[in-house]
Parts: sequence; structure tokens; C-alpha cells
Amino acid sequence: MIGRLRQFSDEERALRKREASRLYRTSSNGRKKRVEHFLKYCKKYPWKVNAANALTYARKIKRVPLWLTKEHKAEILQFFMDASYIQNLTKTRMSVDHIVPFNGEKVSGLHVPWNLQILTYAENSGKRNKFTEAKCL
Repeated sequence: MIGRLRQFSDEERALRKREASRLYRTSSNGRKKRVEHFLKYCKKYPWKVNAANALTYARKIKRVPLWLTKEHKAEILQFFMDASYIQNLTKTRMSVDHIVPFNGEKVSGLHVPWNLQILTYAENSGKRNKFTEAKCL
């Protein structure tokens, strides 16, 4: 057997692959690699992470309509992409704001493209959950 490679069956190969995957997921070294990969991804694509976080929060509070299409989601991602681009150009912190806030006093908005706008972080923080009808007209 020395000098000869053992031939594995397809089942054995699949089992070894699953076992290696499990070890990668559970080992501290595998966890470190996943965290490093995620941090690199966050640095490279911050708009995707921000858009995903906003969508997750909107789903949690039930503000994402069922009829939202892939095109709508692409438009939403474009808002976050544009905000990131403007932020890099101007070196001013930008954020994507909902015109009609999720938790407004009188009305509650949805997470849809036509309810989004790009504001500076200071403007968005000052706005809070306020909604003025004059801005929508």
C-alpha cells in the first residue's frame, strides 16, 4: 500500500467533504477565517451590508410588502450604493432615510424605493420619526 494512492468511492468522498466542512464550521480557526472574510466583505461592499441590514429590520417589523419585486429590491440597493458613493466623494457621513418613517405617530411607511431618500447623517438624526406632508406634495 505504500506508494499507492487509495481510491475513494463517491460516498466516501462526500462523507469526507461533509466532515471537513463541519470541522471548518466548528473549529476556532474556521471561525476566525469566516470572521475575517466577513469583515473584508463589509469593507469592500458596505452598501450591500447596509441594504441587507435595513431589509432585515424592515422585515422584522413587517414593513416589507409581499409584492416587492426583484427590480424594486435592485432600486433599493441602488439607493444604498449611491449613498456610499456620495459619502466617499464628500467625506460626509450619509444615510438612506425613509420619507414616511416606519414608526411614525400618524402613519407608518413601507420599505419601498419611492419611500427612500439620501440625507446626511446629521439631517437624518434630526428628523427622527417625524413626517411632514409638505415634503411629499
